[in-house]
Amino acid sequence: MWIGSGLNNQRAQLHQCVLASQHDHPSEDTRSLLTHLQAELPECMEAADYVKALDNDNCGLALWQGDLYCYLPKSFVGKLLYKIGTL
Repeated sequence: MWIGSGLNNQRAQLHQCVLASQHDHPSEDTRSLLTHLQAELPECMEAADYVKALDNDNCGLALWQGDLYCYLPKSFVGKLLYKIGTL
């Protein structure tokens, strides 16, 4: 039960960060918005106690970091639940 809610919370936070960036740049074209997301999304997730999943090969610097699995909770318990939830 905790595992699912942890990933759901992470998903909700990720969407909140995307929406915040879109709200801050309402008149941007798609290419410009993606540029903002690349910079702002990791900062927003960091502020929400998540870090980039550096060991995930699908989350390289050249890719947009909007994938739920490109972030890990900072806390030990959060990381443990994340690992169990992604097995």
